[in-house]
Amino acid sequence: MDSILGRSKGAVHAIDGVDLTIGRGEIVALVGESGSGKTTVGRVITKLVQPTGGRLVFDGIDMTSVQGFSALRPYRHRVQMIFQDAYQALNPRHTIFDAVAEPLRSLKLVSSESQLTERVSEALSAAGLNPPQEYFTRFPHELSGGQRQRVVVAGALVVKPDLIVADEPVSMLDVSIRAQILQALIDMRAKQNLALLFITHDLPLAWLIADRIAVMYLGRVVEIGSADDIIFNPKHPYTMALRDATPQLPADGRPSGIKALQGDVPSAARVPKGCRFHPRCPLALDRCKVEDPPALEVGKEHLAACWQAN
Repeated sequence: MDSILGRSKGAVHAIDGVDLTIGRGEIVALVGESGSGKTTVGRVITKLVQPTGGRLVFDGIDMTSVQGFSALRPYRHRVQMIFQDAYQALNPRHTIFDAVAEPLRSLKLVSSESQLTERVSEALSAAGLNPPQEYFTRFPHELSGGQRQRVVVAGALVVKPDLIVADEPVSMLDVSIRAQILQALIDMRAKQNLALLFITHDLPLAWLIADRIAVMYLGRVVEIGSADDIIFNPKHPYTMALRDATPQLPADGRPSGIKALQGDVPSAARVPKGCRFHPRCPLALDRCKVEDPPALEVGKEHLAACWQAN
């Protein structure tokens, strides 16, 4: 199962030269600061945004130019997205039952009301809303934030997809609810062998849930490797900076200092020449200002786009 995004040709490159593959049953985390292009990658993969270049390949089929509701119906069945903001993702006038049932109805995946009810019940239960029948007639405003997010998760699970793109699905929730929803996604991966692209700005969270981590900066993946390699053996200075900016809690219980990453992500309309990270990089060389480094292999299935990676 491949998701490959190529170079856009517009004046502003929201994503540029992203090459990403997700295997069946695999969890890949896409990590980076706000404005790095993570959400755009997710929207291209789910066909909510049409790419201006490159290819999007799913299960061996080139989906790049496929458009229109009828043509995309089989793809919508197999690829679903979990949005970050449940407040906006749910129609306040729809009951929870109708919100979760809507994908089944629009994609024509059930043939009877009894089958519809059964599938909605299964999805709500899988998302941790039990007993599911108690939520059928309720409205979004009657639920807590965590419950609303579970409904959004149920809406993605109900069609039994092969790939889910989860865009910051737990960033607005407290820690205990976050853990429950993450566990629900991990359980569904095990039960259905589904693939998951988990978009987040939280590097430790990515390490906890993902098999591999891809680190994005200003529209490009600068490093990708196993979760352990990215956390314990990072090669790109940006990955190192993200890791060092994460608060640590050592054995003595005293919080250690953090190293703040200086500066902000530049505008995609004014991408720096050479390495995109060099204006903020403490290790930048002269060549970094003029040459864009290729992705270098620094270990088994570990790539880093940096002249100093080796």
